[in-house]
Amino acid sequence: MNMKRLFVLFLLCISFSALAQSFPHPFKKKTPWHCGTVVFHNGDTLHVNLKFTRKVSEGLLQVRQGKQVKVLTVKDVLSFSYYDKKKSKTRRYLTLSMAPDLATREHEVFIEYIYGNNKFSLLNYKALGFSDQAVQINPFRTKTVVNKRYLLDNSNGKIVPLTKDNVLQLMDEERKEVISYIHASGMRLKTVEDYILLLDYHQSLIAGI
Repeated sequence: MNMKRLFVLFLLCISFSALAQSFPHPFKKKTPWHCGTVVFHNGDTLHVNLKFTRKVSEGLLQVRQGKQVKVLTVKDVLSFSYYDKKKSKTRRYLTLSMAPDLATREHEVFIEYIYGNNKFSLLNYKALGFSDQAVQINPFRTKTVVNKRYLLDNSNGKIVPLTKDNVLQLMDEERKEVISYIHASGMRLKTVEDYILLLDYHQSLIAGI
C-alpha cells in the first residue's frame, strides 16, 4: 500500500472519529431521582430515592439517603420499583440471569417487568442497537437505545426473545387454539398490546374459562 492510500485512510479514520463524537451517547442523558422501593436478595426492603442507569450492560442502581449515595448492582438487588412521573406509571425491574444482546454466556441483569399472569411474563431490556428504521447500508448510522423484549416462562424460568415462533413453542399444548385465535382476530403480533391480548387468551384456555 503506497503512502497516498495510507494518507487517505488516515483522513477517513479521523473523519469517522469526529463524526462519532458529535453524536451524544444515548445512555449519558441526565437521569432523574425517583421515590422507590428496593428489595434485596436477603429479603430486606428499603424505601429510598433511587436512580437507574445503563452505564453498564446489566444496569446500575443508585440509592440516596440524605447526602449519602450508594451504587447497587445485580449482586445486591432482587428487584426494585418506582413511580415514573413522566410516563405516569409504576415501573418494576427484576434481576434475572439471561444472555442479552450478543453476550456469549448468561449473566444477571436488571430487566423491566412489563406484564404477566400465572404462566408468562413480558420483559423489556433496553440496549444500544440500531433502530428498525435505520438504513442498513448507511455507514453513518448511529446506535440508539432500543427495546429488546423477552418472554419468561414463570414455571421454569426460561427466557426467550419475544417472537411469534417462541410464543407458540411455549404454548405447545394449546397451539392449535392459539393459532386459530390469532387468525380469527387478525392479530399481527407487532406490538406489546397484541402479545398481552394473546397471553390473556392463553391464560383463559389453561384456566378452563
